[in-house]
Amino acid sequence: MLDPTGFWSYSTSDDEGSGGRLSQLRTLLTAELKAHIGGKAGVFQDAAAIPPGAAWERQIREKLNQSSFIIPILTPSFLQSQWCCREVSLFRQREKALDRDDLIFPIYYIDIGHVDTSCPEECHDKEVLDLFSQRQMTNFQALRFKDYRNDEQVALKLEKLAKAIRDALRKTTLPKLRLQGEQLSPPVLSWSESDEAMHIHRGAEQSKNATQISEQEIQRTEADNPNQSIIQRKNAARITRKHDDQGRVIELAFFGVDGKPVLDETEGAARITWKHDGQGRVVEQAFFGADGKPVVNKTGYAARYIWVHDESGNVTESASFGIDGQPVPDQVEGAARITWKHDAEGRVVEQAFFGVDGEFVVNKTGYAARYIWVYDERGNVIECASFGIDGNPC
Repeated sequence: MLDPTGFWSYSTSDDEGSGGRLSQLRTLLTAELKAHIGGKAGVFQDAAAIPPGAAWERQIREKLNQSSFIIPILTPSFLQSQWCCREVSLFRQREKALDRDDLIFPIYYIDIGHVDTSCPEECHDKEVLDLFSQRQMTNFQALRFKDYRNDEQVALKLEKLAKAIRDALRKTTLPKLRLQGEQLSPPVLSWSESDEAMHIHRGAEQSKNATQISEQEIQRTEADNPNQSIIQRKNAARITRKHDDQGRVIELAFFGVDGKPVLDETEGAARITWKHDGQGRVVEQAFFGADGKPVVNKTGYAARYIWVHDESGNVTESASFGIDGQPVPDQVEGAARITWKHDAEGRVVEQAFFGVDGEFVVNKTGYAARYIWVYDERGNVIECASFGIDGNPC
């Protein structure tokens, strides 16, 4: 069974505009998941888990990398949000690495039928919307104004969704390939003797029509000229994976129709590698170009990232490095290294930012070099303080 940890992807303006109803819905779904899976089940929400002033984007990426499923809350504001769409795109990479295509559970919350998908201001990433159309959505529109805690219809809807997530997490086999359009002979999956590479072979019956193979594999169109193929996504005709002895993916590689490495459009790398600690947590991620050399990835602006965890699994340090192996500042926070301290309950009580020289540096998003937080007995933040590079309050 996959780790029962999920990610709640939503527009904060929707939550604030509804008086926190999306946060309440997440709390109720988490409770339902725990009822069906056990106490370890959880759904991460940034507002509930990341304190003010934290290195928000880097923590979001880390949480996505640790999640086994994602629940996007589909609304017009969600589609307009660059970061909401980006969260889904980043998780697609995670889903792909897990050899799965059934770990995205959209909740259709507010009508989007009027949205002009050709207008970037209304729909930031049409591919994300197209992805949702291929997944089974939970339609919550009619229940939006119900009393979430006391309405039976809401409870039944959440129970159904929790069971679907539970069943998906318990799957251990590769999902069936989906075909669209004409009924063609399905492709056959075969594994190499080394179990390190997956190849996709066509069935005996060929067609000139487009065939969609499952999300984590390829999408391609066979043109009239059988020697010519048009790649429709990620520039890759073949994707290979390597696993460690625990079944964790440690490498993804992308290849073109000529069999040569090609750059994946999302990350800008031809090969991505991961390292894990003894508890299965990701401790390093690295990106390489078609020539096998380190390359700066598109979404994070570094060639390698490392993470350090404490005994409870909390991230205590993250650092980014360039193609020369030297520390580089993250383009979002402007820091090459970020450290966290946690209390006994796992809450962040201190966060600090450091430059390439190891000295304190002011982060871009919060304009301070160090933050501390104090909580009451219920876990609410009751004090937040910020300090400059000289250690003085700022």
